[in-house]
Amino acid sequence: MLLNGKNWVWFCAVLCAAWCSALMLSPFGGGWLHFETPVRMALYTSDKVSFLQRMFSPFLNETGHCRAREFSYFVDYFDYNFALFISRNFFLYFNSVFHYIAMSGIVFLNYWLCARFYRLGRVSPALLGASALLLLAPSAYFNMGLFRTAKALCALMVVLCLWLPLLLQRAEDEALPAWLRNVLRYPFALAFATGFLMCISDEQGAYFMLLTLCAGLLANVLRPFKGGKGLLWGFSAAFAAYLAHALYIAPMMVQWVSHYRPEPDFVQASPFEIFTNLPLLAIGLQLSNINLSHFTGSVPVLISALVFCGLFVAAFRNNGATASSRAYLIALGIAAVPALAVLFAGMAYFHPIIREYTLIYYWLPSTAFLFFLFSQVSCAAEKKYGFGVAIPALALFICGLFALPRNSRAVFDSEYSTYREVTAELKLEIGKDRTLLDDTVKLAKLHKEVLKNVMRRRLGREPVEIQ
Repeated sequence: MLLNGKNWVWFCAVLCAAWCSALMLSPFGGGWLHFETPVRMALYTSDKVSFLQRMFSPFLNETGHCRAREFSYFVDYFDYNFALFISRNFFLYFNSVFHYIAMSGIVFLNYWLCARFYRLGRVSPALLGASALLLLAPSAYFNMGLFRTAKALCALMVVLCLWLPLLLQRAEDEALPAWLRNVLRYPFALAFATGFLMCISDEQGAYFMLLTLCAGLLANVLRPFKGGKGLLWGFSAAFAAYLAHALYIAPMMVQWVSHYRPEPDFVQASPFEIFTNLPLLAIGLQLSNINLSHFTGSVPVLISALVFCGLFVAAFRNNGATASSRAYLIALGIAAVPALAVLFAGMAYFHPIIREYTLIYYWLPSTAFLFFLFSQVSCAAEKKYGFGVAIPALALFICGLFALPRNSRAVFDSEYSTYREVTAELKLEIGKDRTLLDDTVKLAKLHKEVLKNVMRRRLGREPVEIQ
């Protein structure tokens, strides 16, 4: 039978393969070179740079900011070297392969866990529809180059972190494989490792870990579950370790490796400056609405909210989950919009220009958070009402397909059109002299000259010197 539960792997594989193929064949497939990319390529691929210098050189990998996200630099190191290997041996490729790996990993991991948590005996169209919405979301689809490639890593860690409280509540369930039940016997170590890696992958990871901590705490207070205290203490210890790392260890390592003492980025402002700034919170709320709209097929946010609310009501009338699970998921659902509004207000405070870029990588972790919620309520509701629950996801996916040309034009009309033109010219130069790929420092200098020439043509004057 086609919809037999054992066939879910094939459905997910076809979905991910179709998405990867569409992305590779799109105008974004070969990658665009952001103005910071060649410098980082030289940093991550040069034989003259040590591994510690790659991890602790903020002037090269963070334009001077000490962000304490070394896990993301390690992913960048893998991505840049893979792209250079492909470019040297096959064809010119300046895109993130880890993005494909991480997004496909989210689809497979989430489906596999849902199938066991909700005891799915057949393929779930609602769950596949939620996965399709994730892959079609602009922040996932517009994967344009080797820049901030670890946002996909953070998104994967967010989904894994959000699953931990649910898994611990069924740590002894026979539906889970034996090896997973054995791992779940150590909730403190599991939560600490997952939480700390989230934090050093991106600041958004630290935020979503705290959100999971608060929702898990509420669930454990209302209905204590085995491993709950270990989970909460593990996340708390991970956040404390992250603060110690970001405030003291990372700056000390930078001073030792790069010979200067940076100021940690996020200590320049108090959280109260964000919480008490009503115009900034209004901007955060607007950005959270935009993010919700883009995840749900770029439809009006009112429609997105109605779909989510309808699925939540249908799911929790009788979802077969424990009381702790319901409390945890309801807490996340109620907190979703205000929590995202606060997150985006903070992002806009530290990096105001993100308000102009609502279609790209910045929003991938929050999109993964929305995907987790949508897949949970869709799967739970489908257990009670059958395949009809997949209709909203399918309708939103079709809306997303129709919105794709409009979103693509918006990206093309942004400053990324400059990077597209620069990349095209640089590829012509590399075609004339393939040895440029063997000297990434020389390639970075050439990229700088090409970028200046493109900006000169666009502005009709000499551009400001690029540092």
